[in-house]
Amino acid sequence: MLQDALFLVKSQWRYARAGFVFTLVFYAVYGGIAGMLLNRAQEESTLTVMSDIILVTFMSAVGFIYSKGYLNNPYWRNDSFTKTLAVLRSLPIPVETLAWSRSIQILLISPISTIAFFGAFYAASDWAKTLDATAFIAFVLVWFAFGNVCSGWFVLAEWGTSGKRYLWLSIAAITFLIAAVVALALTTGQSIAFAVGGAMEGSGRKVWPLLALAAAALAHRWMRQRLKRSLLGRDFA
Repeated sequence: MLQDALFLVKSQWRYARAGFVFTLVFYAVYGGIAGMLLNRAQEESTLTVMSDIILVTFMSAVGFIYSKGYLNNPYWRNDSFTKTLAVLRSLPIPVETLAWSRSIQILLISPISTIAFFGAFYAASDWAKTLDATAFIAFVLVWFAFGNVCSGWFVLAEWGTSGKRYLWLSIAAITFLIAAVVALALTTGQSIAFAVGGAMEGSGRKVWPLLALAAAALAHRWMRQRLKRSLLGRDFA
């Protein structure tokens, strides 16, 4: 089953090489911007909020390749994801294999995009360099786990609804994340980046990454179970 799921992922990525390169460059550029904004955080609090927004929104979708299906062939107009899924469901492919293929997709893409983002983030951020290597790795692992949890939710929305509904659900999710960042800044004056980084000092660098990764593992399992039920229940006729 896992071998079949991996083969399915490879066959789909064969047509998304340009999107893969674009995704890595895109993440690296904005990771660098987020890092540079933090350099002036003490002078201008607005820049801290902007950095947090970039961090939260980009990491929430870290398990995806920005291919033409998302960009120049917009899914909300032609419902391309549902049409592709209908073809897959017409083939003798078990729903469990399809569910695992999306989980594998996230697990393969998210580490690469995370490295691209935080590699540029570290290079551009003086604050990141104040963390020792272990604390920074723990910081990255927490965000990696956060991205896996969110990406699992987006997969469910992508394969479980129509293209237009997926668009509105995505907008709602991103709006919620941005609102949470702004609300935290307004009510506490705290930066998410600084708060997570501070939690990685001392014993927190061992505990929080493990808890976050455990949550990500549970999220993957939950996603696959929900996805199997969704695929079995959808009518593609």
